[in-house]
Amino acid sequence: MRLIRLTSAALLVLLAVSCAKESDNANVRSGSENNDNADSANPGDDDSNSGDGTLDWQDCGASVECAELDVPLDYDNPAGETITIDVLRSPATGDRIGPLFVNPGGPGAPGDEFASGFASGPTTPSELNEHFDIVGVNPRGLGASRIDCGGDFEKLYGVDYSIDSPQDEQDLLSVSQEYVD
Repeated sequence: MRLIRLTSAALLVLLAVSCAKESDNANVRSGSENNDNADSANPGDDDSNSGDGTLDWQDCGASVECAELDVPLDYDNPAGETITIDVLRSPATGDRIGPLFVNPGGPGAPGDEFASGFASGPTTPSELNEHFDIVGVNPRGLGASRIDCGGDFEKLYGVDYSIDSPQDEQDLLSVSQEYVD
């Protein structure tokens, strides 16, 4: 069943790409339409996280590159405090069309690990790897993305959740209220 879902997803992506307009390449940096992995050879040559919409890709081994991206902690306040999330890409191996963002769904799965596994997976059509950078982004707080939600999680998750006595109930309520506060 999983093979059927992955194959169906890949076919949908190929169909979407075949319907893409020429103007869709406008956001691709000049000189990278036929990406012979020139970006990869010199990460940082013209990719920097300087607020201009590009990332500083670094070699992370196993034919993947990684970068960090600063995003708003609160998307309702985009100019406010930011946090850093991790991004991983497996660069296209041939004539690059553009990026293909993959997401494992959720909750709680790191997108960078999923992208790496998807790109090297035996069920991923080679045409995808040839023409697309396979890109995964960690949701805020997953993988190596750093976020501090506050609270003592060892204490919160260390409490006995089976309520076998009035004391168990009080301990659970106490640690839960402390976390909420």
